[in-house]
Amino acid sequence: MFYALLSSIPIVFCLFTMSVLKWSGVRAIFVSLCITIVFAVFIWKLNFIDIIAYDISGILEVSNIIFIIFGAILLLNILTKAGAINVINNSFNNISMDSRIHILLIGLAFNTFLNGIAAFGTEIALSTLVLISLGFPAFPAAIIALAFNAPFISFGAVGVPTITAIALTKNSAQDIGLNITEYANQVSSYSAFLHSIAGMVLTIIVLFIVIKIFAKEKSWKPFLEIIPFALLNSAFMYAAYYWTAKYLGPDLPTVIAGIVGLTTIILTTKFKLFLPKTVWTFPPAHTWSKLWIPAEHTGKNKNNLEPKEDRKAPNPFKAWLPYILCSVILVVSRIPSLGVQGMFKHYVLRIHHLFGLEKVNYDFLWLYSPGIMPFLMISVLAIFMFNLKTKEVKEVLFATWDKSKLAILAIILSVMMVSIMLKSSNNPVGLQGMLTSIAALISNLQGVGVIIITPIIGALGTFVSGSNTTSNILFTNTAFDIATITSVPNYVLVSLQNVGGGAGIMFCFKNILIVSSITGLKNREGHMLNYMLLISLIYILLLLLTVFATI
Repeated sequence: MFYALLSSIPIVFCLFTMSVLKWSGVRAIFVSLCITIVFAVFIWKLNFIDIIAYDISGILEVSNIIFIIFGAILLLNILTKAGAINVINNSFNNISMDSRIHILLIGLAFNTFLNGIAAFGTEIALSTLVLISLGFPAFPAAIIALAFNAPFISFGAVGVPTITAIALTKNSAQDIGLNITEYANQVSSYSAFLHSIAGMVLTIIVLFIVIKIFAKEKSWKPFLEIIPFALLNSAFMYAAYYWTAKYLGPDLPTVIAGIVGLTTIILTTKFKLFLPKTVWTFPPAHTWSKLWIPAEHTGKNKNNLEPKEDRKAPNPFKAWLPYILCSVILVVSRIPSLGVQGMFKHYVLRIHHLFGLEKVNYDFLWLYSPGIMPFLMISVLAIFMFNLKTKEVKEVLFATWDKSKLAILAIILSVMMVSIMLKSSNNPVGLQGMLTSIAALISNLQGVGVIIITPIIGALGTFVSGSNTTSNILFTNTAFDIATITSVPNYVLVSLQNVGGGAGIMFCFKNILIVSSITGLKNREGHMLNYMLLISLIYILLLLLTVFATI
C-alpha cells in the first residue's frame, strides 16, 4: 500500500494544481516530473542514466503527437492566410446556420470519422479548429471535441485499442477453456454496446452543457427542440457502431459510425427530418466570457493571419482540397485491405538499444505519422496551391510555432513523467512499477467493487499515458485475472477496462494540452480539466449503470 500511495503523489499533485490552483500545464507537469524523478532515484533505485534513456525513448514515442499538433495548426494557418477558411465556413453554413447542427456534424460525426482513420489527437485538433472557424468560442469548441472523443476512441485508429485488449488476453482465455473467437466477439460487441448506450446519453449532455451552461440560454426551447434530431442521428451512428463491432470485428466500427453520422446528419438536415424550426447560434462575441477567449481575441496576439484585401478567395473545391487530400491519405494508409498500407510503413527510422538498454527501442514510421503525412506534406503543397508569398509563409510559420510551443513543451514533460512511471518496474530492488502498484492496490476490492473500480483503473491509465491502447496494455490482464477468480464474466471486465480507458481520453494530459495549444487558450488547462473530469465521471457512471442492467 505504501508504494502505491507514494506512486500516486505525482498524479494527484498534477491534478490538484491544475484543477484547484489553476496552474498552467507546463508548471504543474514540470513539478510532478521532478517528484517522479526523486521517487525513481531514491525509492525505486533507478539509475539516472536509465531514467534519461527512458525519457528520451518516451519523447521519441510522442513525436507523432508533436508533429500532429504542429502540422494541424500549420495547415489551418495556411488556409486562413489564403482565405480558404472563410470559404469552408460558408460551405458548412450552406448545410445549416444552426450551431446545434454544427455540434453534431463536426463535433460528433466528423470527429468520429477522423478518430477511426487516424486518432492520436488528429480528430480532436481538426474538429476543434473547424468548430472555431464556424464561429464557436474556443473553450466550448474544445469541450465538445474532447467529450465526443470518448465513445469512439476504443475502436479508433482502425480498432487498435480493442484489438490490443483481445490480443493480450486471448491466451489466458484459451487456458480457462473459453472459445477464442466467441470471446473476441464478446469483448468487441460488448465494448461497443456499452459505449453506444452511454454515448447516446452523452450526446444530450453535451448539448445541454453548451446551450444551457456555456451560452446561458434562458429558454429551454433551444435545448428541447434539438433532442429528437440529436437522438435520431446518434441512434443511426451508434446502431452502425454496434453492428459493425459485432458482425465485422473491431477494425472499422468508428470509421463506419463516422461515415453514417456525416451522411445521416446532412440528409436529415436537407429533408428537415426532426429539424428544429428555429436557428440557434451563440450570443454575440462581445458577450462571451473571458474564459472562452484566446489571446488573438484579447489584443495580446501579435500574429495577424487575415488574408490580404487584394487576395482573391479560392473556389469551394480548392478551399476544401487540402482537407480532402488529408482524409483520403488517412483512409488509404490506415485500412490494410486497400493494399497500400505497407508502402507507408516501409520507411522506418530505427533507434535500438538506446544507451545500451535492450528494452529501450524506437521505430519511427515517419511516412505513416499523421503529422508528417498528410499534415506537413499537404501544408507544403498548400503553400504552392494558394501561391503564398515568402513573407506570408514566414508569418504563418512564426504564428504556428508561437501557438504550439507551450503545448509541445508540456507534452514532452508529461511523457517524461509517464515513461519513468511505466519503466519503474525495471528496478534492482524488486518493487512493482509505479502504475502497476496503484492498480494492484485498487484491484483488491471484491464483489460489486470490482465492477465499479475496473473502468476507473482504465480511465486512470489513459489519463496518465494519453492512450486507450497503453491503458489496455497496462491493465487488461489484471482485469481478466480478477474476473477469473470472481463470478464476473471475463469479457465484461475486459470490456469495462477498455471503455473506461475511452472515458479517460476526455481528461488526459495530452488531449487537454493539444486543444489548449491549438485554440490559444493558454493557462486554461485547469478550467478545462475540471469540466472534463465531471463529464468523464458522468460517462463512467452511465457505463456502470448499463453493465448492472445487463449482467
